[in-house]
Amino acid sequence: MARIAVIADIHGNLEALEAVLEDIDKQKNISKVYSLGDNVGYGASPVAVLEVLQERGIRSLIGNHEAAIMGILDFEEEFNSRNAVKATYWTVELLKEHGVDVEQSPFFNGAGFSMSPSKAPRAVMTHSTLTNPEAFDYIVRPEIAETRQLALKEFRHMKRKGIPLAFFGHSHEAVIVRCDYGFATIEIAVPNFIKKKRSYTYRLTKEEMWMVNVGSVGQPRDGDPRACYLVYDTSRNTVTYYRIEYDVDTAFNKIMEAGLPEVYAVRLRAGR
Repeated sequence: MARIAVIADIHGNLEALEAVLEDIDKQKNISKVYSLGDNVGYGASPVAVLEVLQERGIRSLIGNHEAAIMGILDFEEEFNSRNAVKATYWTVELLKEHGVDVEQSPFFNGAGFSMSPSKAPRAVMTHSTLTNPEAFDYIVRPEIAETRQLALKEFRHMKRKGIPLAFFGHSHEAVIVRCDYGFATIEIAVPNFIKKKRSYTYRLTKEEMWMVNVGSVGQPRDGDPRACYLVYDTSRNTVTYYRIEYDVDTAFNKIMEAGLPEVYAVRLRAGR
C-alpha cells in the first residue's frame, strides 16, 4: 500500500512546480510522484521545469504540448489559437538553445501516452483519454450532458479492460467523475475550495469506477489561481486535492519579459 502524488499541466511554470514539490516533500509517506504531461507550453521556464523533474526522477507522460514539440501533433492545425502556436514555436527554440534533445529526453521520446504506476497497479494514468490518448480529446466540457456522454465512452472502455480508476489532466480543472458498473448513473463532482480551503478529500468506493482529473500545477482554469495537485492513498482508497500558494508575480513577469502572449500571464492571476 502506498501514497502517491500526481501532478499535471505544469506548463513551464517553475514557481508553481517548486511550491508544489515543496509541499509534497512535507507530506508523510509519499512513495512516488508522477506527472501526466504538458510539462511545457505557455510558461516561460520549460527548460528549468524539465531539469527539476529529471533531478527528482519524476516519471511523466506525453501531453499534447510534448506531442507538438515532438512532431507527433500538427500544432498549427490542432491548436485553436495563434497564441498557442506562437508559444509552441518559442518553446521549441528555447529547448534547442539549451541543448535539450527531444529524441533523447525521457520527457519526450522516452515517455508514453498512458501508464499503470507500480505503486498503484489497478489505476491507469493518461493525459487526456484512455480510449484514444493520442487524439488529446477533452472529457470535461462546459455542458454537463456532453461531459457525461464522453465519460460514458471512457467508462465502458475501463470496464472492458478491468480498470477501476483513471487519472487524467488536460482540461486544467479538478473534477471527479464516477460511474456504477451498470452505467446507470454518472455523477460529476467538483472539489469545493471556498474560503481558501487548502485540501479536499474524496473516498473512492470499490463498487464504482472513477475518473479523476488532478487539476493543473502551472495554469489552473477553475477560478482558483493556486497550484493544484493530488495525493492518492491506495490503502484508504482516497484522493486528496491540495491547493498551494506560489509566487504568481514572478511567473507573470517571466512570461511578459520573454515576449510570450500576455494572456498566459494574465491567466495565472485569474485562475482562468
